[in-house]
Amino acid sequence: MAQRITFDNKVDLVTTTAATINKSTAADWNDVKSVVNSHADALESGASWSGWGAYADTQYPDDQTTFTITANTDTIFPNNSATRRENQLPTDITSFVDVVDIGAYEHSKIKGKENDSIDTLIYFKAVPSSNDQWVDVWLDLGGEVGQIYRQTFSFPKGSGTERSVVYTLASLYQSSTWEANGGTIYIRSNHTLQIYDIDMNVDRSHKAR
Repeated sequence: MAQRITFDNKVDLVTTTAATINKSTAADWNDVKSVVNSHADALESGASWSGWGAYADTQYPDDQTTFTITANTDTIFPNNSATRRENQLPTDITSFVDVVDIGAYEHSKIKGKENDSIDTLIYFKAVPSSNDQWVDVWLDLGGEVGQIYRQTFSFPKGSGTERSVVYTLASLYQSSTWEANGGTIYIRSNHTLQIYDIDMNVDRSHKAR
């Protein structure tokens, strides 16, 4: 007959101190023991698997120094990440981005770890040049995957009126292609577009086992 196991209390393995976790040594509990012990070891070492980073562009900070999106052109999204907050990164992450110089400007490629899951938010201000304008934002992983998660934003207030754009993606599974190539943000508009005040936040919601 299979043994029935009853847990009287749930243990919060994130906030409970290592000293209060009773590490299992029973041979029949190998799977449970592995999970509990790995969490306990992480607590003892001070490891943190979740965390976030924030990355702001300084080359195009305001409406006096804007980046111009040429009409009907796939354009790598600018962000030199010169202002960054990385004091809450996961223990095993040195940065969520690689800054790449492509000549006229720099962009921040989102790094990947296979089977991790991340959330990301990109914020910028945009000024349209036409009343029928739209702007697309998407992520490109290159290789066989290419473009994913394309979103379209419109400008209901019309030409010349600034709009704040927020492009958000949640629970993104990171593939081997993402880890190999990184994730590049692209932007495209049907008319000339001015953008500035660019920020990006990335956080990890799951660490691969």
